[in-house]
Amino acid sequence: MPSGGVNLSEGLVSNNMFRKNFYRLGKKFRKEEEIYIVYDSNVAMRAAAVRSLIAERKVRGMMALKASEDMKTMDSVLEVCRFLMDKGASRNALLVGIGGGITTDICGCAASLYKRGIRVAYVPTSLLAMVDAAEGGKNGVNLDAYKNMIGTFKKPEFTFVCPMCLEGLPDKEYGCGVAEMLKIFLIVSRRFYRRGVKFFSSGLITPDDPFQERELGRLIAKAYRFKKRRFIKKDPYDTKGRRIKLNLGHTFAHAIEHLALEEGHVIPHGDAVAMGIILAARLESHSLAERLADDFRKCSLNVDCPYKMRQLVDAMKNDKKIDADGYIRFIVPMKVGKVEIRSIKPEDAVKLL
Repeated sequence: MPSGGVNLSEGLVSNNMFRKNFYRLGKKFRKEEEIYIVYDSNVAMRAAAVRSLIAERKVRGMMALKASEDMKTMDSVLEVCRFLMDKGASRNALLVGIGGGITTDICGCAASLYKRGIRVAYVPTSLLAMVDAAEGGKNGVNLDAYKNMIGTFKKPEFTFVCPMCLEGLPDKEYGCGVAEMLKIFLIVSRRFYRRGVKFFSSGLITPDDPFQERELGRLIAKAYRFKKRRFIKKDPYDTKGRRIKLNLGHTFAHAIEHLALEEGHVIPHGDAVAMGIILAARLESHSLAERLADDFRKCSLNVDCPYKMRQLVDAMKNDKKIDADGYIRFIVPMKVGKVEIRSIKPEDAVKLL
């Protein structure tokens, strides 16, 4: 949550509302006998709060993870697997990942591979993870700066979404989730897209405004349910093409993120997705693209791609979604609440921009 929001950096565990929400999480662990916790080192206090809910004998080990884009690799996955092996984790173990999307991806990959598969559960602490990364069963890590080129499917036992975990979240991390949430609404609901833009363009969430806190919770829940009910349940392993619409903006976004990583820096995922959605909209309508860009700017998202089109073409040619004939299925916004799937070669797509 932006820095103007409620700051729970002190006294988190003693906060009554936080404890009330987390009591529900504690009940999920009652029947577990072997739990291992892997958490982003930036959210150690959240991890401590979760740890306090579980009986001492049940937690067999905790591991802090440096969750950053350049660490989202198989090396980090293997590090988690070695942690599990060193602690003697059995196939009955439950791995609990606490953190943002990078943490849930790494934990999901590790859980699917260790001893050919153990169970995993998530406590997402970023808006991005709550509305996207921690739901859907897809887990991916980067290969040589190419986004999510290695991955597995691993459905979590549960994902515990608690909006209060967002308190104190840095602005750039908050923005990553805003972009993904607006993406989901842009695909399926004009009403909630407008509601989301209105909310996220209204300024920082303040500690004395319970309406804002409730509205954020409603938007998170709606985005989560849209994704789960309309896409994940109908195509859990992404074999029927139902989930491809969720890639809106991501073909361009992954190319942008790849180019940034090659240069040794990171463009926040939310900004990359926002840029990618605007570029995808230009494939159909420049006027729609401009309207969406104006909405995103109001929500403090950067929509100006820093790379030349030729650079994007070269990066997209290594996208995991490209077929043998060189075509990629782009998700193109037609209007708010409606998108279409189009197969276009990257070099032809950029000519339309």
